[in-house]
Amino acid sequence: MKVQFLWRISEAWDDNFFIPTYKSINDDFLSTFHDNESNMVMSYLTDDSGLSNSTRIEILEHFLGILENKEIKEADISGEHYMASIQNQQVELEFVYDENQTAITSRVRLSRAIKAWIDFIKKDPVKGYTEIIEI
Repeated sequence: MKVQFLWRISEAWDDNFFIPTYKSINDDFLSTFHDNESNMVMSYLTDDSGLSNSTRIEILEHFLGILENKEIKEADISGEHYMASIQNQQVELEFVYDENQTAITSRVRLSRAIKAWIDFIKKDPVKGYTEIIEI
């Protein structure tokens, strides 16, 4: 799945306040994917819970360390709005406000997505800058 990361200007703030976001490379009009797994992975990543990018990066790097530690078979790497539970080589994602919004992804896929997202939000925001990644 190819994903386009981009910076958009917040409508609630002035022109200098950028928000990192994403969209499917196959869909210019929607920021969601047609398959639930990809949508849940990206929603999990972009759920910043109102935290600064630097704090969110610290949290994601911690979660990444857990995901990449092969000795850890079960762990909770949940955020405020999305639960994420590692079970061996899979991660179950669930939107906390709707138990019907769930998906299962691999630890490897979620790790790749987290690494790419961290790399993207570490960069200074530039209007019009986009990055295409494969997750």
